[in-house]
Amino acid sequence: MPGGSSVAIGTYNFFKESNIVIPSIGAANGSPFLSSKEKFPMYVRLLTPFLLHIDIVFLRAMGWKNAAIIYEDSIWGSSSYNLMKVSAESLGIKLLNSESSRIIPENLERKDIKAAKSALQGVIDSKARLLIILIQCPLCNYVLEYLYDLGLRKGDLYVFAGTLNPLYYISNNDTYLYKRLEIGVAMTRVNAPRWTGEIGQGALKWILKTNDTVNDFTCSYYDGAYLIAKALDYLINTGKDYTDPLKLMSIIRQTKFVGCTGPVSINPDSNDRIYEIYPIEALKVDSKGNTEIYWVGDLKPFSTKMLSITNPLIYANGTSIKPSDIRNLNGECPFPSREIRTFTKGRELLFGLSFFVFIITTVTTYFIWQRWWNVPAGIFGEKQEMSIGDLIVAATIPIEFFQFATMGPWPYSYLKSLISTLYLGIGGNSIAYLAFLSIGWLVLALLGLYLQIKKYPSLLYRKKVKICVDYLDLHLHLEAQYIW
Repeated sequence: MPGGSSVAIGTYNFFKESNIVIPSIGAANGSPFLSSKEKFPMYVRLLTPFLLHIDIVFLRAMGWKNAAIIYEDSIWGSSSYNLMKVSAESLGIKLLNSESSRIIPENLERKDIKAAKSALQGVIDSKARLLIILIQCPLCNYVLEYLYDLGLRKGDLYVFAGTLNPLYYISNNDTYLYKRLEIGVAMTRVNAPRWTGEIGQGALKWILKTNDTVNDFTCSYYDGAYLIAKALDYLINTGKDYTDPLKLMSIIRQTKFVGCTGPVSINPDSNDRIYEIYPIEALKVDSKGNTEIYWVGDLKPFSTKMLSITNPLIYANGTSIKPSDIRNLNGECPFPSREIRTFTKGRELLFGLSFFVFIITTVTTYFIWQRWWNVPAGIFGEKQEMSIGDLIVAATIPIEFFQFATMGPWPYSYLKSLISTLYLGIGGNSIAYLAFLSIGWLVLALLGLYLQIKKYPSLLYRKKVKICVDYLDLHLHLEAQYIW
């Protein structure tokens, strides 16, 4: 039975209302409604909605926790979205765009794509880098093109195409192709296997003799026809009535074989095929605009090693390191790189502010030196050797100097420094950081002050100003002691 879910449901209901009892096999019907063995007892299929759950399993295994999702306003789109939404919630992937900005009108033409502006603007406003698309082509092409028109560029989105072949997005070499390539870099999908083994390759050669091209579903249709042939062959060889549709359907559900898409068998509790392996494919676009669909690895949901990566997924940044879930995270520049320009007034303002800060720092430092630091040092009664804490301080100062010199004037550089990494390595949030620093520093300061007074009783008789100076020295000393 060719066609999508709506065609399969309509055809099945037509047979039922016409009192026609006939086994039906769907090769590419993804609606979860068709899984019901009770509602559709004379129907089985080789592509199932379980694949949508596998999509979420893959994304979660790759480390994604936030995403935006859009789907077309059709039976297939709505049912696929509902299933994927449940899977995302159960596996901990948060869908950031609102419900109203997830649905795209069906069958829009390129000239009418502005009707989807509010939904696509919601995708942009969500700040999610991962975009899950449940839209058939050519509408899928228009969506990527319009996201480009709305200002997104390479690296702003990581598009997950679901079951749709990334080839659909690049097959039409029109004047808008550059937009789709810009947005679709590293586009990925998890799909059912096809043309596998000697049987699959043999089927492909046989089909290509009469057809110039094949699509993703051809292999599934081949296995669907082969499933019927295997069932009929069994009934004929065993001398049973192969014209009885109920007997034929029963044998179809029991038949197992290795076909074009790998091992084929039907789940005894539903109408769906049982899959053992799902290939992962991605789109690669080089600097010259050349494209390639390459195999990343396999997802085996029922194996002890679920995810097997053979060729690392290369993201838009040119590496296999997964980008952040949210755009403009942790101090990233809120403007796209194409909008960043150097201009004279900005440079003059930067130099002016830097010079002003330099003057203030110099004057303040000189004043503090004259007022508090330029005093005779206290005389120790006995010689003192450098403690371990003193040695750590001596080592920490040059280390942090080179750290900050390497990182440059980024406002969040201190979060990556040696000391702050040790202080803030508590796995909490900003409130926990604040509580830790406030309470921790207070306790350490009081403890350190007590130890200093115990070691040097003369501190109690010094001037208040001198105690402040010693406390500044103590601050650095305690910092090193805490690290140790």
